[in-house]
Amino acid sequence: MSLQPVDDAREVVPRWRSFADAKTSVELAPLRRVQEKASEAELAPLRAQFESSRDRYVIADYLGALIAYQVDQKVIDPVAYALAGVSEEGSGLWAFATDAIKQANQNTAQGVGELLSINRHARLQLGALRQVMKRSPRRATFRMDAALAHATLGNRESANREARIALQLAPTNRFVVRSAARLLISQGEPDEAVWVLRGAGSHVNDPWVLAPLMSALQLAGQKQTEFRAARELATVGHHSETDLAELRSEMATIELTAGRTKIARGLFRASLQDPNDNVVAQAEWASKAGGFSLPEHALNVERGYEARSRAFARESRWEESVFEGRAWQRDEPFALEPALSTSYVAALVLEDYERALEVASAGLNFHPDDSMLRNNAAFAAAHLGKTPEAQEHLRRAGTSDGADERTTIIATRGLIAFREGDPAKGRELYSQAVSQFRRAGNADMSVLATSLWAMEELRAHSPVAGPTRDAALQDSAHAQLPEVELVIQRMKNAFSAPGSWSSSAK
Repeated sequence: MSLQPVDDAREVVPRWRSFADAKTSVELAPLRRVQEKASEAELAPLRAQFESSRDRYVIADYLGALIAYQVDQKVIDPVAYALAGVSEEGSGLWAFATDAIKQANQNTAQGVGELLSINRHARLQLGALRQVMKRSPRRATFRMDAALAHATLGNRESANREARIALQLAPTNRFVVRSAARLLISQGEPDEAVWVLRGAGSHVNDPWVLAPLMSALQLAGQKQTEFRAARELATVGHHSETDLAELRSEMATIELTAGRTKIARGLFRASLQDPNDNVVAQAEWASKAGGFSLPEHALNVERGYEARSRAFARESRWEESVFEGRAWQRDEPFALEPALSTSYVAALVLEDYERALEVASAGLNFHPDDSMLRNNAAFAAAHLGKTPEAQEHLRRAGTSDGADERTTIIATRGLIAFREGDPAKGRELYSQAVSQFRRAGNADMSVLATSLWAMEELRAHSPVAGPTRDAALQDSAHAQLPEVELVIQRMKNAFSAPGSWSSSAK
């Protein structure tokens, strides 16, 4: 059975996008004022070389410097077009030029390509970055973009290596430290992220660094030592509402976790005055527990894929949730959360097993040992008749510390057994899973497993299909999740459909 995504802990960890994307957002705006004066010393000789030479590597070096120093797009565009004009189409430099023009990134962000195009784009970008880094090996932002491309492709060691080099080159650069922290958190190493963010030394006066530091402390289970500094930073009046949005959102999350709901609501409302997509997603996640509603316009925030996917799922708008979930995964291809939640809804609710398997497989690039994601891929593959692939996914699933996760994998093994023509084994495994869910007091998962089991018995023309259905119906009054209620109704329809095996339905 497809595994319910864990949704009981979200922190305001940074988004990680390319430097070209980050520089167009408000995230780096304060750094721009510091860098503008310093940039001219480096840009002047590169500009002179560009004006006197049309060598593609000279142009690429100048283009990289313009991007690194956040020069206006109107200055970048002619240089990018010049590079595209002297580079062979399809080459790494040509891809770098078109990326600077924003064509490739816009297509990816708008969902023009399917998930498979993410890898192609990452390979092209990596090829371009390798060429540029040969001439500018000390450009930390290029190193972090290379780390992002490697992470997208599942090259974990290479991603870590490039991130380490970037940190050595620019240990205080906001883009570098936020990106490196995100990489570490995605690998389950929040303690290391704390070390990186503290090492920058700017968290005492920079809310864009302090917010992820507090998030990393929460995820690492360490003592929250920065709340007083956060409160002072948020009240002295030196920063805009935009700059403070992530910090206030994380402060609200900490207060909500501590049970101080009224204070949390006030902070969440303050964070939504001028939020980015990360802040809106955090508020949407917290809205039910916090007892507040998002402003109507909040979900329209640019790149608000996660927030919309979560909101649509909460409203049982499943198709829209999956659509936004796939865009979320395209936006953060290395992240586990979009792969988990989207494959879950696509498989269990929509019965779109092809799409669920595609989403789960993309997520497994960077999280090959995640037991929940392997389970969702196995569930989808089994329904597509790909039982050897389903078995392989479960064989490669990492060990899980969660009892519900282990029990869910037992149920999925039951599904595979049924689909391989061994109903006795499938029945034994499903029965074991249902018993364990009941002992754990997990009514939703128990009813879900029993309903899916009953439909497999019906499919096998089993004489115990009817009693299994009755057991699911008897427990269905305790179900709370809307997707479980939907599966129960699907089971009822299957048993009452014309042509269903009548003796098993009675």
